[in-house]
Amino acid sequence: MLVDTHAHLHFHSFRNDREEVIKRTLDEGISFVMPGIQIDTSRAGVELAEKLNDSRIYASIGLHPIHVNKDRVDEDEVGPLEKFTTREESFNRGAYEELIVSPKVIAVGEIGLDYWRKPKTTARKKEFVRRQKDAFISQLDLALQYKKPLILHCRVAHDDMLDILKNHPIVTKLQPPGVVHSYTGDLEQLKKFLDMGFYIGVNGLVFKLPFVEDAVAQAPLERIVLETDAPYLLPPLPAVAPASQEPQSYVAKSFDDGARNGSAKEGQVKDTERNEPIFIKYTAQKIAEIKGLTFKEVEAQTTKNAQTLFGVEFKI
Repeated sequence: MLVDTHAHLHFHSFRNDREEVIKRTLDEGISFVMPGIQIDTSRAGVELAEKLNDSRIYASIGLHPIHVNKDRVDEDEVGPLEKFTTREESFNRGAYEELIVSPKVIAVGEIGLDYWRKPKTTARKKEFVRRQKDAFISQLDLALQYKKPLILHCRVAHDDMLDILKNHPIVTKLQPPGVVHSYTGDLEQLKKFLDMGFYIGVNGLVFKLPFVEDAVAQAPLERIVLETDAPYLLPPLPAVAPASQEPQSYVAKSFDDGARNGSAKEGQVKDTERNEPIFIKYTAQKIAEIKGLTFKEVEAQTTKNAQTLFGVEFKI
């Protein structure tokens, strides 16, 4: 059994074949968590998990940092993803509290800081950062009150995130406190996150970015969880594979670095670039190669890690 700790199967990209994708996933022995990135996708993930009512399928809720500020992202930046405008959504605690009481909600996330596209003027930059930090801290408070682990998003903001976390009681009152999704920090920052008790999430970027491979080599396997970030971050796939493992229409041509779609078409990705949980096996195998372990060893330990992190068994 494998656990995909970060798969947006409730996004628009899966609108035409969501049932088939979920069936493939479960048939391959893969459980998964669907993180929300603003109130609409948080609600959609919870509703889908409740509807499916399967002990291998869960959701998390949260306001992603890119949806805190309004930002136009064009096609040149996001490659195969559709251009979009982010939400500029304020964190409405009451709306998220209505969702967090569901037994299918096992975490608060995807939340955090993202400084990838800071405004150019000093005043606008200061406000941009302030809004993200305020939303982040408010969601840390929510997670602590309801004793839910965190699914953290952090891009070009690791030091600021560490400063906030070390001064927030969630790190001492909730263990493990959560996972740093799609870890892209340096090794010094990695040690600080690990010392706080966090896991790191590893996805297809391990094939693309040497510093992610370095982090995987450095982190104990006992602190790594698997993720796809589907429909984003498709890993390199074999040119030929059994149909049960690789639907031919999804053979990868290249990667994208996974910007989020904030319009009604949440998660719009070209069919040839779309990731899904069945491809998590390739990331598991890559981790095994980096660490000199077997696939089965990685499978067993990362599944145990996910169970410990979220406090659920992920099995029938």
